[in-house]
Amino acid sequence: MNAKDKAKELVDKFKIVLMSEDTDCGNEILCTLIAIEHSKIVVQNVISANPHSNPFNSEPHSTIDYWLDVLKQLNNL
Repeated sequence: MNAKDKAKELVDKFKIVLMSEDTDCGNEILCTLIAIEHSKIVVQNVISANPHSNPFNSEPHSTIDYWLDVLKQLNNL
């Protein structure tokens, strides 16, 4: 899955949770903004916990670039 699709998937999952609960989040725009912010938090935690993150990103199986790209896509939503 490419980074753009992953970003959209995360936002959609959070939005579904927000809209299905009995909350004051009845406004779809508000739910989307909250979902984006929650998605950013998740991705930042993945980046922080990435065992292959290093200053040179030299690990052959590192996923850090992928998650950084996902975060970039979320910032562009």
